[in-house]
Amino acid sequence: MTIAYLGLGGNLGHRRWHLEEAIRRLEASGALRVVQRSSIYETAPVGREDQPPFLNLVVAVATDLDPHALLALLQRVETGLGRVRGTGVEERWGPRTIDLDVLLYGDLGVATEALVIPHPEMHRRAFVLVPLLEIAPDLSHPVLGPLADLRHRLPSGQRVSRVGDPWAQVLGRLATRAMGRPLVPYGRVGSTNDVARDLAEAGAGEGTAVVAEEQTAGRGRQGRTWHSPPGGLWLSVILRPARPSPGVGLAVGVAAATALRRATGADVRLKWPNDLVIAGRKLGGILLEAAGGAVIAGIGINLNVDEAHLPPEVRASSISLAAHLGRPVDRAGVLADLLGDLEAEYAAWRHGGAAALLSSWRALSATLGRPVSVVLPEARVEGLAEDVDEEGALLVRQADGSLRRVVAGDLAAAGGERA
Repeated sequence: MTIAYLGLGGNLGHRRWHLEEAIRRLEASGALRVVQRSSIYETAPVGREDQPPFLNLVVAVATDLDPHALLALLQRVETGLGRVRGTGVEERWGPRTIDLDVLLYGDLGVATEALVIPHPEMHRRAFVLVPLLEIAPDLSHPVLGPLADLRHRLPSGQRVSRVGDPWAQVLGRLATRAMGRPLVPYGRVGSTNDVARDLAEAGAGEGTAVVAEEQTAGRGRQGRTWHSPPGGLWLSVILRPARPSPGVGLAVGVAAATALRRATGADVRLKWPNDLVIAGRKLGGILLEAAGGAVIAGIGINLNVDEAHLPPEVRASSISLAAHLGRPVDRAGVLADLLGDLEAEYAAWRHGGAAALLSSWRALSATLGRPVSVVLPEARVEGLAEDVDEEGALLVRQADGSLRRVVAGDLAAAGGERA
């Protein structure tokens, strides 16, 4: 096998997803294996300044493809991600969704009409040399010598800044086949569900996960505001079930509670219909939305959130896991565990239906076996929470002995206020 170095970049659309999805598709081809990847860098555009900044990274791959076959694979991936190649100056310097280049192919030199290796511009570009040197500090250009020397000879003014990624450790800890592949991290977004919706409508595959440091427009059920300050886990995962069913929410809930319990030892439980709770206080929630033929599973959890940053009206009923435990939580570890449990529980649901999950949901429930008062738009249902069915509806045994099936509603505390 030959080690080749590939440059990836783009400045249109969801830039981070295009990079991660390109890597995923390259590996899924079976024709190469990624052996190293650099950090992601944000760089100013070259040649034309009237366009957004680029995100760039470099990967080292092991492959048996010859250079032209490798180029053909890169171009197929580009096309699949919406790249339309033009000609001339506009194509060379213009914006694009994704750009994949062969930078080096072992020590081989290639000079054909279709391909030149080493890449003819690599020694002039900080956005190539900086990530290359990050993963291969002793690498040399076959003709021009050590890359470190070329880096020092670059003209001044080429701005390259590493994009911080607090979730970088997750990839090395993932043991999944689909969930979190790719993982698309953001700093601050409106809503991870909205980003995931866009990606689903663009054809993103099942398991694509969007995670953010902070949401400015997070939401819960019925459009309610979901406060998402820094320190939490704000996650949305694209699922593409063959048969849409509310029962998929059971799988998401069981996965989230199971992962949190195993990772932290906290007694996290499920409160119907979609809350994660500790000692009756809300730790997190789940929101399922349909989009682009997919189901977007939104999961929000107050991991290391400073409770002082929560609005006064929700502070008393909410809880931060770090505050409960008296120590910070390993967010990357929780995310890796959650994605692993989601893959397992979702697979169980796909193959066995919700019946395969009901016993786990019941064991984790903070609702079943308790007197409840469910607030509906036009009424209130009171009685004993007896069970949930395969679609996640709550079965309430009323005072007259009848069994009432409640599809959605808000559980109220004893005084009648929403809990």
